[in-house]
Amino acid sequence: MKILYILVLFLTACPLIANPGKSLFLEELGGHLMIPDSKMLRLANTDYTIEALIKPYSRNPNYQSAIVTKRKKGENNGWFCSLIGESLDLVGRTWFHIGGGLNPYSPGNTVVPLNQWTHLAFVYHYKEKQLLTYINGILDNVEDNMPSPNPESNGAMMTGFDSGGQPYDFHGQIDEVRIWRIARTRDQINSWRSSELPPCYYTSNDSGLIAYYQFEKKQNFDIGGDGLSDDIRDLSCYNHHGDMVGSAKIGNESGWTKEIVLSGDNGPSYSLKYGLQDTAANPKKFSEPGTLCFPESIEFRSYFYDSESGVKSFYDIKRGARGGAEWRIEALNGGGGIRISWEKPETDSGSFFLETENFSDKYMLNMKSIDYFYLPGGDGVNLIVHYSPLPMRTRKFNEGWNLFSLPLELDEGWEGKIFQGKEAEVFSYNGGYLQADTIRYGKGYWIKRTCPGNELFTGPALRDTISIKAGWNLVGGFSAEKEISEVEFWPREMKTGPFFSYNNQYLVTDTLVPGEAYWIYSDSDGEFYPLKNIKGPLSRKNYISNLSDTLHVKCSDGVKFTLLYEENSNNRSGYSFPPHPPASLTDIRFTDNKITGGQRGKSEIKMRSVKFPITVSAGFDFFISSDSIKNQRVNGERGEEIFIKGQTDKLTILRSGFLRNNFYMRKSEKNFTIRFFSAAENKTEFVLYSLEGAPEEKFAISSDVWSLNEIKPDLTGKTKGVYILKMSGGNVSDYTKIVVY
Repeated sequence: MKILYILVLFLTACPLIANPGKSLFLEELGGHLMIPDSKMLRLANTDYTIEALIKPYSRNPNYQSAIVTKRKKGENNGWFCSLIGESLDLVGRTWFHIGGGLNPYSPGNTVVPLNQWTHLAFVYHYKEKQLLTYINGILDNVEDNMPSPNPESNGAMMTGFDSGGQPYDFHGQIDEVRIWRIARTRDQINSWRSSELPPCYYTSNDSGLIAYYQFEKKQNFDIGGDGLSDDIRDLSCYNHHGDMVGSAKIGNESGWTKEIVLSGDNGPSYSLKYGLQDTAANPKKFSEPGTLCFPESIEFRSYFYDSESGVKSFYDIKRGARGGAEWRIEALNGGGGIRISWEKPETDSGSFFLETENFSDKYMLNMKSIDYFYLPGGDGVNLIVHYSPLPMRTRKFNEGWNLFSLPLELDEGWEGKIFQGKEAEVFSYNGGYLQADTIRYGKGYWIKRTCPGNELFTGPALRDTISIKAGWNLVGGFSAEKEISEVEFWPREMKTGPFFSYNNQYLVTDTLVPGEAYWIYSDSDGEFYPLKNIKGPLSRKNYISNLSDTLHVKCSDGVKFTLLYEENSNNRSGYSFPPHPPASLTDIRFTDNKITGGQRGKSEIKMRSVKFPITVSAGFDFFISSDSIKNQRVNGERGEEIFIKGQTDKLTILRSGFLRNNFYMRKSEKNFTIRFFSAAENKTEFVLYSLEGAPEEKFAISSDVWSLNEIKPDLTGKTKGVYILKMSGGNVSDYTKIVVY
């Protein structure tokens, strides 16, 4: 009969158990929860169900790891449920025993894993004398001919310890202990095995629940007579409250140890082991060297060791933000480089960053993405391991001005302290720049740092929705990187411009990155957020098209600006640049603030906070004027550039040519006008060619240099077809196509 149930185990996937909140921590010998005797808890001559969530850290080296027990020494004296220890062949399986010694027992068929949560349920049918064992809601074993416990066994009930006095301590965490005086079905067990019971089960005695422990907080019920607030409430109607004994404690989920290896070019290798676990509200001092405890929070262990000399050194260890931790280590190497390697943390174990520096270089490394890093030569290395159970994001700041946003939401009260002591100026935007004393998620900021550096942010990942108003908005990115094509606006009828980032100049961006800030213009109030479902390849929105030419301005401090020109000035983009950056930043743009300039004619460029001298170049031929020069020609197509020494706040770029590349006219049309700019001082010459290349007509007209001129050629006598009109003047020429139909 048991074989059938074993097959069921292999054919059914074992569901995962969600991590509970606070739980009972049993990490040292003797710690347990003690519940005084009650006839109801003896479970004699009745159906019953015993449930518990367990997370064992290790196996007991003896026979058992006690989970919940209620017995006294000797046989036929109560009941006992546990995991089998290392002294027996069935190590790691469940074990339910009536009394002790040679009394009937029921071993399980499945090994309960270490370091993960598992739900156990032992269900007894009194009339059938049958015990069923469930693991994570799946039937694991059926044991027939199991007797009922002795009704006279008046020993205490204990969680995590053998009430019969044997060294069967449980090492790990226990939660959601439930005792029922009914035989619960598989469906009933599965209904609430991964979560807390709703109040309807324990606010009345109709459900059959006779004891229920959540381990959320300690109170004083004077259990044990010590007068301390170290008791755990029984949430059922029967007040079977328990007393915390020995090293038992309650806390949040934790428990891991990791290793970092330092391998020096000119020295031996050392290992750093660091770990984290919750401690009780009043932690005892541990005897192990290098261990520090903090009230109500966390315990840190950090030390170097090698196989020959053992522990090498200890360094600063402290509590981090939001339940996290920081381990700070110094290691001497005697010159040469240092290779730092580590085992990658599990994907669901929280966030880990390694901060390290060598000379003037600082690095912030995501320990889940890579597993080693090499630092070039130096006498030593400083390491900081940052851990948090919540997401973490890192942001590098340059000296001077940075566009910045919070990559995650921070606790209230932390937002104004991010740059405390960092000598940072912070400005927000609301129709103008305002000094900001609080930094909020979703908003963008200009931040001026007196020195470069990395900042690490910890907080929950969000459902990102960012509000914007009509006009210009300085906004943050999301908590995860998104392409612009993955962004949706609401209401849908609102019209917006592109997102602008800043890297020495404003640039249209196609990606929003956590921690960065962006400008966007909207015609109305609304919001934007990431698309939930993306199917197929992403198509990026093209805000600027038909860009054929660029003009470059290079300042003496290395700042470079690129200005864009459209192919067709009659199809000029209507998008404008965002408001000027803070006054000390260099800003070069077209006078009308448009993203692009026209292809032909005159375009004016205004400059602010520019470090002279400057160099101007382009991919086209142009004339340039400023305060110190006038109409100087630059052969940009041949790679020529111009050097401007004198200070000026405006440049004028002049380009000869037709305003349009193609013209269409009816054969009978007489008033046909073509507009152009010319570099010629007095007159501009034109030659009309047929499609075969033969000149059809030559003529010249008077023109004003760098003014908008026009010509009205009479093509009424021409046959239908395609013609090319060439313009020449001021050593500059241009072509346009005319289609006569």
